[in-house]
Amino acid sequence: MNIYLVSGKVHSGKTGKLMLWVYKRPDARGVLAPVIEGKRYLMNVRTKTARLLTADANDPNTVSVGDYRFSNETFEWGRQILQQAFSENAPWIVADEIGPLELNNQGLEPTISEWIAKSKNNDRINLVLVVRESLVEKVLQHFGLSRGQVKDFSFPLEP
Repeated sequence: MNIYLVSGKVHSGKTGKLMLWVYKRPDARGVLAPVIEGKRYLMNVRTKTARLLTADANDPNTVSVGDYRFSNETFEWGRQILQQAFSENAPWIVADEIGPLELNNQGLEPTISEWIAKSKNNDRINLVLVVRESLVEKVLQHFGLSRGQVKDFSFPLEP
């Protein structure tokens, strides 16, 4: 497996750039987490369908990070999308975003860890992880990766 990092500061346009890239790549699968009108969504890269990830205080099935609340149901949907992408050996799989929840085995985890372990010797899979700059080292440690095992993702990689 080839692992690429898209990293940058919070709200620096990582998801937007990647969204433009996946539209040019019909072989890309996975999930993106765009903010639309102030609310975060999880979007299926293949179908372009999206579900609201941001949850309100009244929703009992949520997980919180700081002041933010997210829907566990939407994360489950995202994990299913990733499972399917890995099962199909999709050549490009995007996971946006790997953050504090994933470092605590919530959010999109444990799906990503499981598939990194299973697919280490499968060079046909390219996994693109979106990670904020301040968490890169913690994310690498979480997945048991060294800096030498990952590549910085450069735009554009054309089909």
